[in-house]
Amino acid sequence: MPDKSDISYRLGRLFAALAHPARARIVMELGKGEMCVNTMAEILKISHSSVSQHLAILRAQRVIKEQKAGRFVFYRLVDPAMASWIATATNFGTATLETDPAACDASQTNYGTDEQTAPQVVSRAECSELNSSHS
Repeated sequence: MPDKSDISYRLGRLFAALAHPARARIVMELGKGEMCVNTMAEILKISHSSVSQHLAILRAQRVIKEQKAGRFVFYRLVDPAMASWIATATNFGTATLETDPAACDASQTNYGTDEQTAPQVVSRAECSELNSSHS
């Protein structure tokens, strides 16, 4: 059995890979089935090269695997349960924001749709509006 420090290190690397919103979204989309880079780029509204970079990070952490079919490469989750795990984590985060509005300032970030867009923190008032509109 691996020691606790090794497990903690691996878990930290996995969380770091999933920490970017585009990579978390890729995992959720792949939970629906395998996809090629072009399809993911269209869904995420980011460039083909950005998707490829995110996929490389997820592949390095063994979250996804690829399969070539002719001139296309299709990606899928190594463990399809990962998508439901991400969805559960998302629900946990949303519940935290609903019960603790002070958490909005630190955790509600607008990443835009383009990788070149700088993150902008959403104000507490905007966060409250977002939470009430999604209820």
